[in-house]
Amino acid sequence: MKLLNLTANPQLEKSLGYDSNHPWVAFYWESEIDQVMYNDGKNIGAGISVAWQIFLQHPLVNSQVQDYQLNETDKY
Repeated sequence: MKLLNLTANPQLEKSLGYDSNHPWVAFYWESEIDQVMYNDGKNIGAGISVAWQIFLQHPLVNSQVQDYQLNETDKY
């Protein structure tokens, strides 16, 4: 997991398909099922994969994850 040092839209979690109100939530790509997932410590679920891919393409995010040299399936 990597903490990103950026200011995100206050509704980012809703855009990614998270609808609970816990103060902390992690989003990650699950390559075995090609799906963005969320985990807030109580709830685990699938998010909106297209929104995740758009988020990763944002210049502020992309510049922070490009050093990981992700392969085609991991980069999402």
